Amino acid sequence: KDTKAGDGRYLNFEFQIVEGEFMNRRVFHMFNIDNPNEQAESIGRAQLSSLCRAVNVLNPDDSEELHGKLFLGKVGIQPAKGEYEARNNIK
Repeated sequence: KDTKAGDGRYLNFEFQIVEGEFMNRRVFHMFNIDNPNEQAESIGRAQLSSLCRAVNVLNPDDSEELHGKLFLGKVGIQPAKGEYEARNNIK
């Protein structure tokens, strides 16, 4: 997707927890892949790379190659900041 400002792009993922206390809950995470802020882009690409390694899809040509893949991950909480409320994120 394009950013609101139109100066970048991101991938918006929805993850489903498949076992444990929070089974069937969903967690959303955005990966910055093109951003005028180099640090935001670097973090987003590193996070996406971690996901790719976790699901053993090392060089995807399309994000659809990551759909339906199981992996072991951690859900963290990103604290509220400015106008944004606290939210879950994948670690």
